[in-house]
Amino acid sequence: MSKRQAEIQRLTLKGQRLLGRAQALLEREKDEVARPAFAALVGKCFKFRNSYGSGEKWWLYVRILRLHKDSLTYDTVQFQNTSRSNIEIEYRQQWNFQQGNHFSVQNGWEEITFEEYDLERKQLLRRVKELLTATP
Repeated sequence: MSKRQAEIQRLTLKGQRLLGRAQALLEREKDEVARPAFAALVGKCFKFRNSYGSGEKWWLYVRILRLHKDSLTYDTVQFQNTSRSNIEIEYRQQWNFQQGNHFSVQNGWEEITFEEYDLERKQLLRRVKELLTATP
């Protein structure tokens, strides 16, 4: 191996070690700073003005259920009754918080009380029950 190749190999190994240290620092940052901030969102409720792109709008409701221990990924339950009378209820494992707080005012979300969320949830469940028990 030439001196030049040996130097390239040495620098490559050094770069890999530095990259490993940088990744470890980022993980520590996530655990020490981001996790507590996002863990504080667990249990909170939000609503978002949704639409099919134009025309009528409706509210999409979301509650953050938990933050995963091994990542900044969270689970939510969300529901909506669309302008086309589609009732949608979904349990979702969302993308992770490293992309920022998805449920922010800047993204169009409004934080709401659990009471408001629960009232809307109960109304939706009553509507589902009506539809499922309707007789022709």
